[in-house]
Amino acid sequence: MEEAANELLSILETNGFAAYKVGGYVRDKLLGLPINDIDVATSATPDQVMSVFPKVIPTGIKHGTVTVVWREQHLEVTTFRRELNYVNHRHPGEVEFVQDISMDLGRRDYTINAMAMDKRGRLIDPYEGQKDLSQGILRAVGNPLERFEEDALRILRGLRFSVRFGLHIEKTTWAAMMECSHLLTWISRERIRDEIVKMIEGTHPASAIDLLATKGLLPFKDWSTRLDSLTSHDGGVWLEECTNPTLRWAALCYHDPVDEVQQFFSHWRFPNKQYQAVATYLRIAHTPLAGEREAKKLLLLYGMEKVREGRMLSYVFSPSMESVPFEHLEKWNEQLNLRHIKQLAVTGEELVLVFQKRPGPWIKESLQYLFERVAIDGIPNDREYLLQEIRKVKDQR
Repeated sequence: MEEAANELLSILETNGFAAYKVGGYVRDKLLGLPINDIDVATSATPDQVMSVFPKVIPTGIKHGTVTVVWREQHLEVTTFRRELNYVNHRHPGEVEFVQDISMDLGRRDYTINAMAMDKRGRLIDPYEGQKDLSQGILRAVGNPLERFEEDALRILRGLRFSVRFGLHIEKTTWAAMMECSHLLTWISRERIRDEIVKMIEGTHPASAIDLLATKGLLPFKDWSTRLDSLTSHDGGVWLEECTNPTLRWAALCYHDPVDEVQQFFSHWRFPNKQYQAVATYLRIAHTPLAGEREAKKLLLLYGMEKVREGRMLSYVFSPSMESVPFEHLEKWNEQLNLRHIKQLAVTGEELVLVFQKRPGPWIKESLQYLFERVAIDGIPNDREYLLQEIRKVKDQR
């Protein structure tokens, strides 16, 4: 990718335009991190870029951005610009093309993202981003109040950069974040959610949660309440070691009724599939296990791996709750005679034919009863035996 980007810069320079690799690429290059994408800034206008390269996609031409397809790489190329008259504390109302890379860098959020590098590796760094990076500091470009009033989402981006790269937020920048945090209510729920998701599912979830839980920072009570519940509990070490992002979300919602969890996920427009996965862990964690039979029923329903993960939540966040040792769960899991209801020697269709009864909930209930009797109690998994077992139950009713 870097080779393709350098060729692109050379072609633009050959055609009389200035061109640089910018933003996250330069930051990650200086940190020695893997390069996943490269953005290019140039003095060429979108029309001029399209006239130079054979394959260009006009992805954001209104704001000066096109995507150049070169050497099988998709490289985003944006004209040097100033952004003016922001609306709704998020988007510029006007974009003005300029010829100076320093002016372009001045519109960016943080000094660590306001650097450019030419094809020879020469650094353009008018805001001393390299120095801040080496000293572990996150600092807004220019006046931080102006930066956050222009685009309030920069506050959450800054928190994410601080956690991801282990940076201390410079005092003036932090004060401006706190002062402008109410402007986050102007930002779409999806954007807010996506930034927080990146933090909680990132490599340092405990640090992210501690920072996000700062009193007065997030103007969203539903987030603050859940984050506070985590910071007030000694689960930070476990969170750092937990590599399952769904479990992290279940931890965030551990103390909530399931219906409130659903409302929270729906309000912030998480995929329903993600809510269902979280709800499964919460059900496992909160299911009382009075003894072997209840534990085996839980194992049949969810499997050993999910039960182990779900019960870990209760061990960590409800240590006083009566719990079954993991070694007991392992032993009982090994004792199960069946694993899946489809392994039964009788099917729902056969039940309908034998009992001459219309399909309904009774089929699922009957199969589940037989499944538990075979898997847990060890009765024979034989068609005639199972049908006789169901007849006994029906006669008793």
